[in-house]
Formats: sequence, C-alpha cells, structure tokens
Amino acid sequence: MRVIGILFVALGLFWVVTGVFFVINPSAERIAYPAGVIALAFSLFFFLPGALGTWIGSRLIRWSNRRKRRRMETEYPSLDLAKPDVPQSEAPPIRLDKPTSPSGDIYRTASPRPRTDASELIVAVCRSCGRRKTIRSGTQAECEYCGSVLAPD
Repeated sequence: MRVIGILFVALGLFWVVTGVFFVINPSAERIAYPAGVIALAFSLFFFLPGALGTWIGSRLIRWSNRRKRRRMETEYPSLDLAKPDVPQSEAPPIRLDKPTSPSGDIYRTASPRPRTDASELIVAVCRSCGRRKTIRSGTQAECEYCGSVLAPD
C-alpha cells in the first residue's frame, strides 16, 4: 500500500503542475477566456483531481505506516515503539539487533545436528510395485508410486 500511496502522491502533484503549465503557458494558441473561466477550469480539471490524488496517497502512506508499526509491536513486543515525550530529533534511535551465533551465522546452532550413519539406512522394497526406497531402520514410509506402506524386511 505504501508504493501505491507514493504513486498517488506523485501523480497528484504531477497533475497539478501540468495544470499550472497549461494555464501559464504563453505560447499556446488559444481563445482569450476570462480569468474566472480559466480559474474554474483549472480548479475542476487539474487542482481538485491532483489534490484528491495527493490526499488519498498520503492517507495510504499513513495507513501503511500504522499497519507496519502494529506488526512490529506484535512481532517484537520487547521493543518500546511508543511515541516518546521528547521530540523525534532528541529521541534515541531504535536498535534492531539480529540474533547471531559465535560463528556469525544466524542459521547455525551451537550444537551440530546428529549425522545419520550409513549403517542406519536400509533399502525397503514395496511389495505392491517393487519400487525401492532408502529409509531409516526402524521406520516406515509410504511408496511414492502406489501409496502402500513400505516396511523394512
């Protein structure tokens, strides 16, 4: 929604500037209309739609920021995202630290995952279709082709 809001604001401002260009452009060959007619036409065709687009865009941006703030408050309740009593320029910046391990990789854990030895894997044969599949010893699996249960021999 934020991107759509930015587009609305940009298009609204562009539309108002375009209207100003058409009103002020001295090189355009046109019939001399009274100033009131030109002002009314500019207001109806350029200023009002441009201002409306800018207003809708700013509301979409504000709504997106509120939604993001609520999501941050629910996902990270430990962060104090309440508006400070001091002005924004004096408020300390919010630090969002990522969890890391000693190795610096957030996807690694301190205890390594136990590896499966080759002796724990066995080959099971489906009794319905003859399909072979490698499974862990002591477990059951489902045949990918016929759906019957593979049990180790």
